[in-house]
Amino acid sequence: MFYVFAWCSQSEKAFNDGVPLDLLADSWVRHGSTIPVTVVFLEGHDRLSAAYTSALAAKGIKCIDYSANFSAIVVRHPNISAHYSHYERNCFLRWIAFAELVNATAEPGQVWHLDGDVILHASTDSLASDTAGKTFVLQGCPVFVSISDLRWFMIYIAELRKLEADIIGYSSVAAASRSEISRRDRELCNSSVYRNPIGSDQDLLEYLISAGIQIQDLAANIFKSEFFFAGSPLMALYWASEQDTLNTALVVEHPSGELWIGQRRIPFVHYHNDFCQYGDVWLILRKVGLEAFTPFSIDPVRGTVNGAQSPYRWLRWTLRNRGLRKFKLKMPARRQIILELSKPGRTDHGTRLSDILNHLTTSAPERL
Repeated sequence: MFYVFAWCSQSEKAFNDGVPLDLLADSWVRHGSTIPVTVVFLEGHDRLSAAYTSALAAKGIKCIDYSANFSAIVVRHPNISAHYSHYERNCFLRWIAFAELVNATAEPGQVWHLDGDVILHASTDSLASDTAGKTFVLQGCPVFVSISDLRWFMIYIAELRKLEADIIGYSSVAAASRSEISRRDRELCNSSVYRNPIGSDQDLLEYLISAGIQIQDLAANIFKSEFFFAGSPLMALYWASEQDTLNTALVVEHPSGELWIGQRRIPFVHYHNDFCQYGDVWLILRKVGLEAFTPFSIDPVRGTVNGAQSPYRWLRWTLRNRGLRKFKLKMPARRQIILELSKPGRTDHGTRLSDILNHLTTSAPERL
């Protein structure tokens, strides 16, 4: 079973603009999936209409209300609730809700986690088959997590309790060991760029994997796959050396919407904030035929180089934010960027999405 964890803090429309589950559902259908996706609402399920949830259910996306159970989880973690933003708190605690759901299953088996800002380019069936028996967080990012060894949850919860007890002290220990333990990152398909103090569940997972505390398959096993895995499109080339692409970085898009690099398929595209920001700049420049000049984020993991903002963030602020104030325009939502990138491109390789992926994979710096 595939799970997505979400919360609706505002209106249904605002939620669906930021987390377009209907587009995820469309991609689930488009690629012939039969293994369903369950969206667990930690908060705000009551803000959703029956028509909205019924439409998703008809396309393989089941929504469940876990708000009462999640409230009890929140009460047990007052320090995390006080120290972190509402968003980060929910991210930290979603894995406890996940564990509870798995434990309540009569015959628990392997489970998978997807972020809600993903669009599939392969079926959930093929993803499940490809990762069967594997336990890993993809490249340090929980956008895709495969859990076949259910002890994974026990380890996470035990470490989260330690963080809850002493956030600063726990973070200091993690920071002190980073330079040493990060040497195994590529072997473990991980990126140890966690902050001090630990700022998110991704930071915590990166540390646990790097330190050998959390269960994580070796990269050699994870990449023994029919897929080309990229937790972020901005990091595609960063992990290319471990994945045989027949010496090509060219992304080819089939009429079905499948994305290929060499003989490997890209199973999904993660429309996280940084990639949407990058895509926003690319789309702005495309209007005047200058998309090839979209600058690159030197550090695709955090968007910074030694603390300096990457070029595309500065350009985006210049092009978009000043224009917003002058013309009273709204920032494009994630949904809008996904829909814009799904329109036909200028080459014979498919949509604008494959155009921007090729821009990233054929022109970017080597370690992007």
